[in-house]
Amino acid sequence: MLPIIAESIFLASTGLLAFGSLMLVILLLISEGGIKSAIGYSGGYVLGYLIIGFLVITINKSISGTGGERPNVFSFLQVVLGVLLMFISFRNYKKPYNESGENRFLRIVDKMTPRRAFGFGMAVTVINFKNLALFLAAISVVAFSNIPYSVQILLLPVIVGVFCLSVIAPILVYLIYQNEGKAILTRFRGYLETNSRSISIWGPLLFGTLLLLRGGLEIL
Repeated sequence: MLPIIAESIFLASTGLLAFGSLMLVILLLISEGGIKSAIGYSGGYVLGYLIIGFLVITINKSISGTGGERPNVFSFLQVVLGVLLMFISFRNYKKPYNESGENRFLRIVDKMTPRRAFGFGMAVTVINFKNLALFLAAISVVAFSNIPYSVQILLLPVIVGVFCLSVIAPILVYLIYQNEGKAILTRFRGYLETNSRSISIWGPLLFGTLLLLRGGLEIL
């Protein structure tokens, strides 16, 4: 069971590549009164993946009955995701550097209310196909295993929590450090803005290489 959990958590850690959601939550937190909207967005984001994960586990259980060995197609899925992330890395490398992304996020923040933020967070889990594919890969490790259904459901919040760290961690920093929270997040935002191009290239490249190697070795 432990190797399955470890592999699922490793794949779930690819959720840290959700730089757009990370930046949006940080901007909401450092804006005036944006804590409620940040919590709303994160709540919708987490709930969306919880629902998706629950459906995957439950539907697979109803189809397969008792679960079983992971199908070989999952190894090919890891290879496909690895190639996808490496392609994203290459695309980001070739794409001209653009500093206008900040303005796009600021426009979103200006119109964001807690209720809209919650709905937007849930919508992102479906419309962001890259993140959805990465999450499905992570949850499928558990869903296609012979782990009992009840244990799979207990593991679901852990997997979702790791996958959604990009939107959970900034809120925890803000709440734990309170007065210093805004300053810490502002400095971190500056770091992201300065290094966004490097992160967008090397992050997907690293995870893509690891997924490609893992899937390729399982196939061979």
